[in-house]
Amino acid sequence: MTVPYRIAGDASIWSQLTAMRIASALLAALTVLFVLLAAREVAGDRRLFAVGAALIVALNPMFTFIGASVNNDVGVNAAAALLLLLLLRAARRGLTLPVALAIGVTLGVLPVIKGTSYALYVVAVFVLLALLVKCRDRRVLVGIAATVAAVVLVQIGWSNVAATFDRTTFTTPGGGAPITGTSLWSTAGLSISYIWQIFLPVLPFMYDHYPYLSWPAYEIYVVRGWAAFGWYAIVFPAIVYYAIIAGIAGTFGAGVCFARRRWDWVKENWVTVLMLVITPIIVVAAVERAFATSGQRTIAAEMGRYLFPAIGALGILAAGAFWAFGERWAARLTTGVVVAGIVLTYAAQLLTLRGFYT
Repeated sequence: MTVPYRIAGDASIWSQLTAMRIASALLAALTVLFVLLAAREVAGDRRLFAVGAALIVALNPMFTFIGASVNNDVGVNAAAALLLLLLLRAARRGLTLPVALAIGVTLGVLPVIKGTSYALYVVAVFVLLALLVKCRDRRVLVGIAATVAAVVLVQIGWSNVAATFDRTTFTTPGGGAPITGTSLWSTAGLSISYIWQIFLPVLPFMYDHYPYLSWPAYEIYVVRGWAAFGWYAIVFPAIVYYAIIAGIAGTFGAGVCFARRRWDWVKENWVTVLMLVITPIIVVAAVERAFATSGQRTIAAEMGRYLFPAIGALGILAAGAFWAFGERWAARLTTGVVVAGIVLTYAAQLLTLRGFYT
């Protein structure tokens, strides 16, 4: 955001803010472009699939709302979508040296933008190791070495200049390392219990972290992940979010049908499929582990937008699920979802305007 801020010069604070918001919108559009290209890597010449995946991302009202704000989430979302594209290209075409270096640089830059993106390192390690197991090629080893070298060089370079920008090496609230092996192991039980209760009912032997919320995942990833504007105070009636839940459940069921009907394709492309599946799981696990508390919460502290580094993988999975029923039904379902997204986006604009100005 420094560049548009400087371009605005001595203009009013409103002009400076507008310039930065335009830059944010361009980064959000770049995120959608990376998702489009990533989907093309998965589906080749099936343009309907690629366009559908990109539009599913673009028409998430919360994504567009954040994309019009000044927030480092916009930057990390774009970099995460680029990493998705590069990892899919490596999985589909092989780990060439240019792609390996690009992956390394992107991994090095991601946590400089926002520390939560360290979770994506797990996804990258999985893909690189899977390619090593699958290909058993010396070129993969060279590519992995190049990736690691690029990450290290970027992080060392940043650590040497961070103080110049009044920043710490680690972009965490306290400036320290995001996690250590000791803390990860010592808090494993707490993290598992907390994450379980976000999505599922508390078990008898668990400490109840959410006694006042029946289903925290609904508040975090449905309401706040789709349409909760302002300081998460401007929301739709509950029926809208129930419809979103129904759509998510239907898409998940279609994805299971796709896996069963196209099992040969899934087995042949297991690296790609597993990468897309584990990306949102790992991002959610990292977010919830960071928020896990030993006490009780009266409200959900997490924000649904923290899942957006995985929004590209989710868009591709959703678009792919529609192909379980053949090309004709895929076209119909994709069109229906895109139209619904357009309607929801316009409704969100009107809702936000009413919330701010009435």
